[in-house]
Amino acid sequence: MNAIPVYEAKNRLSYYLHLTDEQGPVFITNHGKVSYVIQNLKDYQNANRELTKKSFSERIQNSRVNYGLENDDFNYSEYYESIREEHPMIRDFEETMFNEDKL
Repeated sequence: MNAIPVYEAKNRLSYYLHLTDEQGPVFITNHGKVSYVIQNLKDYQNANRELTKKSFSERIQNSRVNYGLENDDFNYSEYYESIREEHPMIRDFEETMFNEDKL
C-alpha cells in the first residue's frame, strides 16, 4: 500500500498519478489518517462495476432494506416494469443515467 501525506501528494501529484497505473491506488494521509485515494479510472470502474449492473428497481429495493422498509407488501419491481413498458423513454433514460460506460 502506497500511503503518502497530503503535502507530498501536492508536490508530486504527476508522479503519483503515473504510479497508480503501475502499482494501484495511492492513499493520502491527513494528520496521520488515510483520508483520500488516488486511483486510475479503469480500476475505479472495475471496483464499482457491481453497482452499475443493478437495475433502478433493484437499487430502490436495496435502499428500502437499508432503511428497514423491506417488509411492506408493495411490489416495486412489477410497478417499475409496468412503467417501463408504457414509457420506453424512461427505460432509455434509466440505461443512460446509470451506465457509467457512457459517461
